[in-house]
Amino acid sequence: AGDTEKAENAEQEAENAKALWEAPPCLTEHGRSDTLVLNKQFKKGLPVVYELPDDANKNQAVTYVKSIREMFYKDSEIIDAKNTKPEVLHDKLKSGFVLYSVFGRESTLLQQTIQPLPFNYQGHIITIGDKKFQGDKFRFIFVGKNPYANGFCSVYAAGTNEEITNINHQFHGPRSYHLFDGEKRLAEGDYDGNFMEQPK
Repeated sequence: AGDTEKAENAEQEAENAKALWEAPPCLTEHGRSDTLVLNKQFKKGLPVVYELPDDANKNQAVTYVKSIREMFYKDSEIIDAKNTKPEVLHDKLKSGFVLYSVFGRESTLLQQTIQPLPFNYQGHIITIGDKKFQGDKFRFIFVGKNPYANGFCSVYAAGTNEEITNINHQFHGPRSYHLFDGEKRLAEGDYDGNFMEQPK
């Protein structure tokens, strides 16, 4: 019964996120024309990928990701990165993708997408460039590097599977990255296609 309730809650949270996703402010842009902007990465048919650790909250997180896929990427394939061979990932993701992942050594794809950024995660501390942020429930939404092609991807990363659920609730889209601690926004900013920071 517990798993069923969690799954139902995840689906409801995904429905709630739909209104935020479609809100007019998400259609605005910020910065120069060469700035990487999250809402420019969202395209029909992009594969939705999850890369999640095995724990008590994994099923709930997977249910949530599948709900997001049903609402925003109905024609897209959903892929479990940890159970897919590297050569298959290369073939399926070279044209772009949306990734849901959790910080950690096992999250190979996340590490590859975030590699060009001056980003460091150490449990309760995240460093972006020369700025440090403390938190317990980190969520980092950003435009990442596509490791399989000369392009980019959209990434929803968190400290735990529990924080993956509802991650789309956080207002995002008109910037290159947004960092949250739970519901609280800690930072956001812009960078170009070479992942060089852009001024406001």
